[in-house]
Amino acid sequence: MDIDAFLNEVSDTDLRLPAVAPTAVGSPEKMDALFHLPLLALAIMVIARQTPFRTTLLGRKIAMLLVEHFVALANSPQGVETSLTLRRRCADALAFLEAVRLVSVSSDNQRVVTLTEIGRRELDKAMQEESDLGLLVRQFRVKQDRVKARVGDER
Repeated sequence: MDIDAFLNEVSDTDLRLPAVAPTAVGSPEKMDALFHLPLLALAIMVIARQTPFRTTLLGRKIAMLLVEHFVALANSPQGVETSLTLRRRCADALAFLEAVRLVSVSSDNQRVVTLTEIGRRELDKAMQEESDLGLLVRQFRVKQDRVKARVGDER
């Protein structure tokens, strides 16, 4: 069908589309945009760049950084920190980073996440960029400093 003919036909009718009310945001599991693997992987790298941490603290550290960066999460009735979806996707992001050798996880009982030399170089390079990625990395770094100042360094 010809698009111009279709548009003319539609404009000749009195076609009205109903407005759809936005759904209320409930549990953090509905905030899937914040739980995308690239965002979580970047957050893991920023946190590990400053201080290596145990995998048992992964979900908590990521949640605190996200809440510090995205102010609306602080006002959420549910704690992002308790989100199973966030924890599962953080584990996926960590597995991805480990597979591409940007982070390493110690094989001892502590399971400490550290940034590899390649990961450090790539993160530092991203931080220097004058792009949205560079801005996000720099903001994450500042927010992580705030989290550490407020909560302290958990090990």
